[in-house]
Parts: sequence; structure tokens; C-alpha cells
Amino acid sequence: MPSTTTSAMPHQVVILAYPGAHLLNIAGSAEVFAAANRAMQERSSDAASSDNAPYRLTMVSRDGGGVLTAAGVEIATRPLSDLPPTVNVLIIPGGAGIRPVMADEAMTRWIADTARRSRRVIGLGGGSFILAGAGLLSGRRCVSHWRFEDDFEREHPAVHLVRDALFVVDGPFITAAGSSASLDVGLRLVEEDVGPLTALHVAAMLVTPRIRAGDQPQLSAEMKARLGAAPRIARAIDWMSENVARRISVGDAAERFAMSERNFSRAFRKETGLSPSAFMERLRLEAAQRWLNGSPLALEEVAQRCGYSGAVQMARAFQVHFGMTPLAYRRASAVSPRSG
Repeated sequence: MPSTTTSAMPHQVVILAYPGAHLLNIAGSAEVFAAANRAMQERSSDAASSDNAPYRLTMVSRDGGGVLTAAGVEIATRPLSDLPPTVNVLIIPGGAGIRPVMADEAMTRWIADTARRSRRVIGLGGGSFILAGAGLLSGRRCVSHWRFEDDFEREHPAVHLVRDALFVVDGPFITAAGSSASLDVGLRLVEEDVGPLTALHVAAMLVTPRIRAGDQPQLSAEMKARLGAAPRIARAIDWMSENVARRISVGDAAERFAMSERNFSRAFRKETGLSPSAFMERLRLEAAQRWLNGSPLALEEVAQRCGYSGAVQMARAFQVHFGMTPLAYRRASAVSPRSG
């Protein structure tokens, strides 16, 4: 993916809307770029000027006019033919309406033609189905929403699906899990286009706790374990997650919830598929990933905040699970979305 600098601004962003599109895919992306424009204007000596706005947004649909999203909110759009002469970013959202889009030959042809002349093409959630259906992802790596990964692999065997990742970059194509991951992709593009300080400012404006790396899981260990868990085990999961910085043992958790260690371990594994110790290890690793990716804390302090005895123990865990040291992970996560 070629490097982008502020000299190439403004970046023309085109977002496709269609009946049944996921509103958060559309609005989340649009809000990130709009916030970047506001951030640049606030830092300008002439706050009233829009000349330094890094992004120009255009919403398009097949015929233009109002388009009803899956949330029941109507979005004003221009027709497909009303495009800016240059498209830097083309965004294809997911949603319940992807099948009619894929069956529409004119729409599929427009997506393929526009993608080939766009500098970056983003498929959010089910948008990866649309891009794959248009023949744009063959031989490439991509992600989709976790609920539809099996469907995607069955329908598009020529595409290399990466499971359980927020987003993946392959050449000019960025595919993401959709929903809140649209914010992560947008923030990464702002970081690449305008710089990390502006991206951090935008994240703060949107009250986003951190800019997540593409290899972060779509569902945290806590959320995966808690889905469908019995009430007592669900409360145990919450308590263990809230106390990840403490070096708690299985015995501590069992005592907390008035169970023997053996019974607690058996019930926990039955409900979650994991032993309590394996679950705590996942919690610590995920917490360490977040701190390494989103803060300048020293490795020793990160280790202490994640329940490790020290940086050496954390490094051993990283080597086993990720095949790299925490420092190498931090360096890899600090780069732009090319590493997604």
C-alpha cells in the first residue's frame, strides 16, 4: 500500500449505502473522518477555514436519494454516477441487504470498477462478502464477522479467511469485522494519513479507550467465556476479569464463590470450555496486548498491571502464545495498517 502524506489531501472517501446496510458501519466510519476534519480545524490558526480538512466524504447508493438502513434510519445519498474524479477510500459496509447487492450485476460491476481505481478499499463485516463476490479478494487474506466465518469460507474458498481478527490489510484491501471495528480501521487510516497525534486526538474525541491493532480478537476471552455461562460462573468470570492485575489463584476464585477448588474447576470448564487457569492466562495476555498497543508504559509496569510476576514471566507467555517478545509485539503494533 503506497504511503499517504498530508500533501495528498484532501482524501476523497466514498461510502456505499444500500437498503439494509448496517448503520454503525456507515456512521462509525464517517464519524472518524469527520472528527479528523474537526481536529485539524481546531489546530489551525484559522478555525473557520475548511481548506485543511484531510477528508471529503461522499455517500452514494444505486439511484441516490434516501436509503433505509437496517436500523431504520434513512441516509441521504448521491447516485453511483455522481462520484468525485478521484477516490482515495471506498468503503463497503455489511448488513442484512448484502445479498441483493451481490445479485445486482450493475452494482457489482460498479463496485469492481470503482475499487480498481481506488487507493484503498474497505469491506466492513458483510462487506467482505460483497468484495469477494465481485472477484476482488481471490488469493487475498481477509476477515469477516465471527458469526459468518463458516459461511464465508464455504462460499469463497479462493479467499484466505483470517479468523478472529479485527481487521486485515492485504495490498489496497482492508477487511474488518464490522461494527466497532469500523472505528479501529478509520483510526488507523487517520494515523497513516495525518499522523498518530491526530489519530489519538480523534480517539479521545470519540471516547475510544485505545487504537486497537488488527490482530486483536473480535471477542475478548471474557466475552467468549461469558456467552451462555450459568449465573455463578458468569459472576466468577466478571470477578476474574476485574482482578486481572492481581495474581489470583484458582483457589482464590473458588473460595470467593463458595465452591471447592475441584468443583469450581469442573464447573468452569463445563461452562466455558477452558480451565480457570487457562482463562486467567488469556485475560492476562489480552490485557498485556492492550497496554503494549495503547500506552508507553515500561514492560515491567505492563507486566505488573496484567498480573504477571514481572517482565520475564510476561515475555515467556508471549513467546509461547505469539512467538514473539512483548517488545517485538509493541513494535509491530505501532506501525500503520499494513501490518494488520
